[in-house]
Amino acid sequence: MLDDNGRTPEERLASTRIILSPDEPTPTPLGVLALANQPTNFLPGAYVQFLKLNGPTLADGVLDEAKFTGRMMDVVRGVEEKLNSHNRTVVEFRSQATEHRTQLYPQAAIQQLFRADPLWGAAGGLWRAVIGRLPVPEKRNQG
Repeated sequence: MLDDNGRTPEERLASTRIILSPDEPTPTPLGVLALANQPTNFLPGAYVQFLKLNGPTLADGVLDEAKFTGRMMDVVRGVEEKLNSHNRTVVEFRSQATEHRTQLYPQAAIQQLFRADPLWGAAGGLWRAVIGRLPVPEKRNQG
């Protein structure tokens, strides 16, 4: 759709808020997150932290932790893999003729958080969560 409207590459990037404006091609925080190989070089807090505790409070001790940095797609993939690795499966084989497996957190719910959707593409819910927390950059005074 953007190809058909005759805009320059700078105008296309500015219309999607990847850069500030066609006249000032400075990346916005969104642009850094979307395009940088290592966004933490520009935005120190641009990472996702995973923390699994041994109970309901921070004082209960850490069972597992991870920090995901890098390209957005790598971060999304890493977080999804980590969540899947902690999603326990209960196998019931005594009350039925065949075994019945149940995950404590439905796989479809994890996929809904991170997989593609029609509006946002491949990054799904995590991408929307990150974008929703970005500050809107002010246009710099050109005078």
